[in-house]
Amino acid sequence: MDTSRPTYTHLPFSVTPSVCPLKYSITHTDILSSDADTAIESYDENTFTFTWNYDALDDGPIRPVLQNQVITVKAESMTKYRTIPVEPTKSDENDFTLILLDPCLDEVYSTVIATDQVNPNPNFYDNKPIRFTYNPFTTTPLFCEPLLRVRCVNIVKPPNANEAILCENLDLNDQLVVSYGVEDYTRL
Repeated sequence: MDTSRPTYTHLPFSVTPSVCPLKYSITHTDILSSDADTAIESYDENTFTFTWNYDALDDGPIRPVLQNQVITVKAESMTKYRTIPVEPTKSDENDFTLILLDPCLDEVYSTVIATDQVNPNPNFYDNKPIRFTYNPFTTTPLFCEPLLRVRCVNIVKPPNANEAILCENLDLNDQLVVSYGVEDYTRL
C-alpha cells in the first residue's frame, strides 16, 4: 500500500512516416480484490504516464497484496483525413507488469524495531502470579502493527536448573501471567 500515488511513464511508440498520429489505449489483467480490479488510477496518453493507487486493506478472504497485474499499452495509427471506405489501421502493443508487494512483509518498505521490555517482579515460587506485559514494538508503516505476531521465543534457563521454563503465548491483553509453586522449584 503506497498512498503516495507513484507513477510510471512508458516510452512512446514510433511510427513511420512520423506524420501519422497515434492513438494509445490500455488494457489490463484484473487483480483479486473486494474493492477494485486494477491499481491504475489514471493514464495520460499525452505524457504516457500511469498513476497508481491501491490502498485497499480489506479484511476479506482476498488480499490486495502479492499479486501481479499485466498492463498492455496499444498504439494504433490514425489519419487526420476522413477516408471512405475506412482504411484499416496499423497497431502494435507492449506489456509491462505491475507487481504489488505486501508492504508489511517487504524489508525495504517496513520496519519492526524492538522496544525495551520491563522484567516482572521477582518470584519466590510462592504461587503468586508473575505478570509480564509486552511493550509493543515500533512498526512502520503503522497500519502493519495490528498484523504483527508476537510470541515467546525463549526463556533463558538458569545455569543450575534441570530444565527451562516453557514459553507460553501472550493473552489478549498482551500479557503473560504464570505462577510457580514449590513443586515447580523442586522439578526445575
